[in-house]
Amino acid sequence: MIYLPLISILLLVGPALAAISMTRSLTTRGHLFLLSICILYGIFPFLVTWGGMGLAQRFGCSAEAIRFICPSSSWLGDVISGMFMAHWLAIFAIPSAIFGAIGLLISLILKVKRCLRRAEPSQSNTPNIPRAIFHRSRHKVF
Repeated sequence: MIYLPLISILLLVGPALAAISMTRSLTTRGHLFLLSICILYGIFPFLVTWGGMGLAQRFGCSAEAIRFICPSSSWLGDVISGMFMAHWLAIFAIPSAIFGAIGLLISLILKVKRCLRRAEPSQSNTPNIPRAIFHRSRHKVF
């Protein structure tokens, strides 16, 4: 029952970051910050798994099937087993991070194009002629 909301959240993190950049007028630094969060989100399951393997080696835990058994405490084996299985979350995190990164890059490119378009001077051949504004003089009467 809890898996469907968890999977939905994992799948929507990257596109949500892209939506933030498209709905808000972020600076280039803000876009790059969200892009780095998106990339870190994509590789996070592998970092957790790598950390779990390091902890198992440090505390002398041994693997039995898909569970780690630690000599010092039983709860440590469960924690390391959970960390070791975190790489399966990459099934949801990597596609989400890819979609988010694509959205963030598109948003950044559009922002840079808008800034360049505003910065370049008007190159039209027609001179800017001010429009005549009609106003009524107080001293003249029809």
